[in-house]
Amino acid sequence: VRNLDANRAKLEALRERLWTALQRDCPPVVLNGPEIGAADVVPTTLNVSFPGCRADVLLMSLDLAGVACST
Repeated sequence: VRNLDANRAKLEALRERLWTALQRDCPPVVLNGPEIGAADVVPTTLNVSFPGCRADVLLMSLDLAGVACST
C-alpha cells in the first residue's frame, strides 16, 4: 500500500511505452477501450486489435515469444 501510487505510475508508463511501440512497429493496430492516460484505465491491461490478422496465428506467435495474451 505504501508504494501503490509509485507502482501505478510505473505500470502506466510501461503500458504507454508498449502502446507507442505497437503503433510504431505493428500498424495497423487499434486501441480498444479508453485512451491512454484516461482516469479509468487499468494500468496492467492493454486491449488492442490487429485488423486483418488471424487471431489464432497471432495468439500462437505471441505465446511462443513469451507474451501473455488472449483472444
